[in-house]
Amino acid sequence: MCDLKFGKIERPILDDKVVLLRKEFFDKLSDEKFMYVLSTHDRGSLSKSYFYLIVDKLRESGLLMDNAVSFSAVLPFKASSEGIWFADGLLYRRDKELFYINMESDRLSCESCPIFSHCIYAIKTIAKDRDIPLIKENPREEWKLIIDSFKKEFGVKVASLKILSFK
Repeated sequence: MCDLKFGKIERPILDDKVVLLRKEFFDKLSDEKFMYVLSTHDRGSLSKSYFYLIVDKLRESGLLMDNAVSFSAVLPFKASSEGIWFADGLLYRRDKELFYINMESDRLSCESCPIFSHCIYAIKTIAKDRDIPLIKENPREEWKLIIDSFKKEFGVKVASLKILSFK
């Protein structure tokens, strides 16, 4: 079970950083309105106030900077009094394409997936872009392999993390 979304970016690209995003906000990105605002400057049918409310939330999260997309990948995390850990999800930007996968959602099932071919396209695109060998036959297992490779790469490359003061 998963939730899978696609999008085309019309905004300029400013940065290629990996962003860690709290799972609760990552889940909101599956909403078409959030994906729409992340992708374009155009308000479309959204009210001006609602459009800019979403823009502000995307800026606060580090996904937008100066009205430009400022990430190459987003990894969701969960936090509690017991610690911090990665959730199973990924928002990936390849040039002007967006791929969103939330493996903890029960919206879609592989057995009856209406966007199966899009799923396979996303898997192959990301795997090729990141040089991740595909060895599983089940798309869910392939997604898990891709997400785990991002987690491992992040763990190897991170030198420090800054968080807000505990005051």
